Amino acid sequence: MSSTRGCQRNWRSLLVSAASGSTCLPRCLTAWKCRYASNNDYWYLFWYCPGDDSLSMKFNIETRGDITVIKLQGARLDANTSRELKKLVEERAMKRQDKVILDFESVKFLDSSGLGVLVSIMKFLRAPGALVICQINDRTIQDILRLTRMDQVFTITETREKALQLFSQ
Repeated sequence: MSSTRGCQRNWRSLLVSAASGSTCLPRCLTAWKCRYASNNDYWYLFWYCPGDDSLSMKFNIETRGDITVIKLQGARLDANTSRELKKLVEERAMKRQDKVILDFESVKFLDSSGLGVLVSIMKFLRAPGALVICQINDRTIQDILRLTRMDQVFTITETREKALQLFSQ
């Protein structure tokens, strides 16, 4: 039993304390080796760390006439969150809502999975008249889209008002 207590102490030192709202990478499964009390075999104890809420992604959906605005509320569009966005846009497209504004206002990180889901969204919405506008005010995200030449695929604006004006033209 003393080795189990030692593991709990290690958890506290590594995680600070699960009860105090410790953070690690979002949705990670972290494992530590801990000796079992009766022998020297190692057992892996898993601890789920939901991570910092600013690293997870939530979506706020507004509908303005025939335009759907999907506000990405979170700091990262990565492998963990991009699939959720793709599924959400596909559901909207099935409902014939093919004018979409993706609001990246709070997004500060975009990786290859996030870029991949943006390409998937464009392929899925290839219907005549379908249009996806990315509202991005973060210079780093804009630079990523420019470097990957995604700015030639997507219409990018810095404000929602500009995006809405593009739909009205």
